[in-house]
Amino acid sequence: MSFSVYVCCLSAAFCSLAPLVLLYLKKGIGCGDNVVQTVSSVGIAGLICGYFFYGPLLAKIGMKWLQLITHALYIAIPFLLFLCGKGMPAPAWIAGGLLFIGNFAFACFNCSFSRETLALARPGNSVMAMAFCQTYQQLGMGSGRVITSFLLGSGMLATQWNWHGLSVCNYQTLFLIEAFFGLFCLIMLFCIPAVVPKHEDYYEP
Repeated sequence: MSFSVYVCCLSAAFCSLAPLVLLYLKKGIGCGDNVVQTVSSVGIAGLICGYFFYGPLLAKIGMKWLQLITHALYIAIPFLLFLCGKGMPAPAWIAGGLLFIGNFAFACFNCSFSRETLALARPGNSVMAMAFCQTYQQLGMGSGRVITSFLLGSGMLATQWNWHGLSVCNYQTLFLIEAFFGLFCLIMLFCIPAVVPKHEDYYEP
């Protein structure tokens, strides 16, 4: 249960990032349709590479460190996107590179999530365990995107503001919020079975 809550909260923090990056490129920076579509493809390439290299990465660094690194990327990438403004050289390609890394991390997170869910499931209960945990993940993904949509549509966020000489738009503000939410989720690291393997719940990795 606690691991599902962790997954839900972290998914809410990060899973609206990909569509938000594309919106930022189109409306915040003013990139052409071809650039936005290319960056979208770069993001998909990140997913493909993440799923492809997950096995070797897991064997190399282990489940614990892989999940900790993934969480760190879930904080760092939105913050770096917050800093990626119009004044930077080639902001679209910087954002595309960050989206690639973000989707790579997302693919690794999904694989780790599935593996940990199966390790927590008691024999004969794997289907119910996967359904339960997937429900929480999709709840987090959906709620994160709904909240993002509400903040964009309500006009609650300033269209433009300055931070230490950096001109920041509402999309960048959302990136910053996502980074802080990911930072807040650090308090739930103890919910990851691989991080704290000794607990009362059933766990057979």
